[in-house]
Amino acid sequence: MAVRFYDKVFVRAAGAVFSTIGKAALAGGWALLPASIQVTQELNLKTEPDVTTAMGDGTDNVGSEAATVDMQLINFTGANLSSLRSAFINQQVDMVVYDSQASGSGWALFGVQLYPAPDVSGGKEQVIKLTGKRRYASDTSPAMVPVTLT
Repeated sequence: MAVRFYDKVFVRAAGAVFSTIGKAALAGGWALLPASIQVTQELNLKTEPDVTTAMGDGTDNVGSEAATVDMQLINFTGANLSSLRSAFINQQVDMVVYDSQASGSGWALFGVQLYPAPDVSGGKEQVIKLTGKRRYASDTSPAMVPVTLT
């Protein structure tokens, strides 16, 4: 699989799970993140074991999983940070990310709570770290899935 740079990030209030979505539907019913700020290439979506139980044969039983997101945003203002905090803190959202240069497929993360945190350091560009996690039982549908964009 080729390298992707996920520069398009869309969010909405948590809703129905899907595996295919039209780009027109994203543009019409979802919010493009960000409008004026930019997503760096430090975007990371992954799933991992959350609760495990050691078994007698030396393996682990995975009882629950967690889907996580970790991304960085630059070129933001105080108003951008304030609106991100209002939109994400203690709110469940769905997120779709895709590479605008290879826009036939992407990834969706359903029902995640995001936390925007400014990271201001000397000698570095200021960023907003946008992180979140969704925990779910391992015997249910995963919260992070590949999606087809039409």
